[in-house]
Amino acid sequence: LKFPILPKHKPLFKKYMARFNYDIFVEDGDILRIGPHLKIYIVGVGGHTKDHVAYWIPEENIVFTGDALHPMGVGRQCESPRKDVWKYLLKLTSLPHHTQVLPGSACDLNKGIGFAEGMLHPNRILLRDYLRQIRFNYIQHNQTLIKTTIRDEKMFNGFLQGRWTIRSAG
Repeated sequence: LKFPILPKHKPLFKKYMARFNYDIFVEDGDILRIGPHLKIYIVGVGGHTKDHVAYWIPEENIVFTGDALHPMGVGRQCESPRKDVWKYLLKLTSLPHHTQVLPGSACDLNKGIGFAEGMLHPNRILLRDYLRQIRFNYIQHNQTLIKTTIRDEKMFNGFLQGRWTIRSAG
């Protein structure tokens, strides 16, 4: 386990984590099997932290991205160089376009929308319609889970198009 926290906090973190018993550790390329048919593919996306993984379930058309990828944004870069973060993001975008993206935590969607509206996007009309749909679902209906897909993120997420800079934590 790598520590994406300040060195002075490591002893507290180790003490906290000691309470948990792990059955297995997973890494890039592993496949978890649940029952006779369900396979969960482990995709290493070590940008947020070096050991960060996503869980891709092709049979269900979903990927749990943790803090690697959010609708209209990405998680903070904590442990890896930016070039590695980019490499891992490209790994996620290689998944089938119809795959639904489920992040591990909430993100500042308003900031992502603001960035998207301010850029000269080549698909400006599609972007406007997409943002209208997000606002309707997220803001007016108080939905915290934004329905997005790999296709949507490739089209509208500026981080995946190299339009925005990935910021380091700290």
